[in-house]
Amino acid sequence: MPSPPSTILRRGPRPFLLLGAALLLAGCVEEVESPGIDPCDTSIVNYENVGAPMMLTWCVPCHSSHLDEERRQDATLSVNFDTYEGITAQLDRVYARAIEAVEDGGSAMPPGGGPSRTDLALLAEWIDCGAPL
Repeated sequence: MPSPPSTILRRGPRPFLLLGAALLLAGCVEEVESPGIDPCDTSIVNYENVGAPMMLTWCVPCHSSHLDEERRQDATLSVNFDTYEGITAQLDRVYARAIEAVEDGGSAMPPGGGPSRTDLALLAEWIDCGAPL
């Protein structure tokens, strides 16, 4: 098993956009649930195509260990999402503040607006499936 990436601060294509397009196209096919099959067994979401790009785009601008207190826009100093370990240590918090808060119409992260509902669904799937690498 490969070791988790130590950082997500890199430039390149946004794989979750491609994944979102693929999932939209897949929506054109009728989905039939098979009893006894865990949806995570067939999920294609992982850290590289959903977790890292979502955190880099929406969370790391304030939740980075490389930012001093003044540049964090009041983000808690101990909550950093620039590593896989930092993200997985806070999965419950991410789910509550980014996904459940939007579903409930409450105060969600990030504070000025965030990802689309489609991207949030991908993030929820990634977390629900155990945040696979």
